[in-house]
Amino acid sequence: MLYTAVLVLGTLSIISRREVIVLTGRNFLKFNILFVALTMLILAISRTFSENWTAIILLLIVLVFSFLVRRKWFFFRYDPVSVASAVEDSLSKVLMPFGKSGQVYILGGGDTGQTIFRITGFFPKCAVASYQGQPTKKFEVFQNLLRKNFNGVFPRLVIRLK
Repeated sequence: MLYTAVLVLGTLSIISRREVIVLTGRNFLKFNILFVALTMLILAISRTFSENWTAIILLLIVLVFSFLVRRKWFFFRYDPVSVASAVEDSLSKVLMPFGKSGQVYILGGGDTGQTIFRITGFFPKCAVASYQGQPTKKFEVFQNLLRKNFNGVFPRLVIRLK
């Protein structure tokens, strides 16, 4: 019940805002691991495992699904121009060489190999970004910079010091 409430609040948050919103697969996995662990703990304390086996199976399916999408990013209110601009800006800040072909970015090269970062639109105003290859430290910094260019599903606390 609580899980559904958080998902509904997240959906309402996405619908109500106008800017590009990003949900990373890694954060979705962390959220589901936390929720499954808390649910299992509650079921263990109350000793009701045998009565809730269908809920446990559903939770494990959600956990497997979130593990499969951990390397993906989901863009809502997707604007191809602003996302491409943010990707290229983040890549230039990290000093990572890249080639671009449409919405596919070929990053790196040389000794570290290549990482392919691909953005694919799937619904109107929605897109999925995924990467193939072994992520390097520079790629992780690029991901952190890129994530900071967009808002998350739930607004993060911003403290402005003057």
